[in-house]
Amino acid sequence: MELLSFSTDRLTLRHWRDALAHPARRDQLERDILPILTPKVLAHLPPSLQTRQTPSAINHWVTKRAQESDVYTISDRTKDQLIGLLILAAPEQADHIHLGYLLDEPAWGLGYASEILQGLAVQFAHQTVQLTTGVGHDNPASARMLEKAGFKQDADQSNDSTLIYVWNGTHEAV
Repeated sequence: MELLSFSTDRLTLRHWRDALAHPARRDQLERDILPILTPKVLAHLPPSLQTRQTPSAINHWVTKRAQESDVYTISDRTKDQLIGLLILAAPEQADHIHLGYLLDEPAWGLGYASEILQGLAVQFAHQTVQLTTGVGHDNPASARMLEKAGFKQDADQSNDSTLIYVWNGTHEAV
């Protein structure tokens, strides 16, 4: 399942395919991503999404994400500035999507994650799709935000370190 782009009140999300297809645009994208992928931003993400903050490591990270997922840049509409990434992976089925997102530290606590989830709900409102995402037990704010967006905790998939949340296409106001 691939979206080309969509906007919310404050954000524009665009598939990064076009940027990756042009060497100069890819180089700029990697330079823009480098300061976002800090250890603090990556701390709550799975080991497969961890990376070092070096140009070569970011290049490898971008290549790996492009191979396994649909990735969208998240930009502040007023500043046209990259503030994060949305990662959608559908490894087995097109109607079952693993959702991940990361936001630059200055963008934390401003409601952007809720806005992204609301935008996704609108995009998938007329489709049968299941979104699955994980949240560390040490990140209760993200868990509350997912619940507010209509995600339900799946105890069967959750484990000692990660709570798994599922959204089954039920559009609820966030």
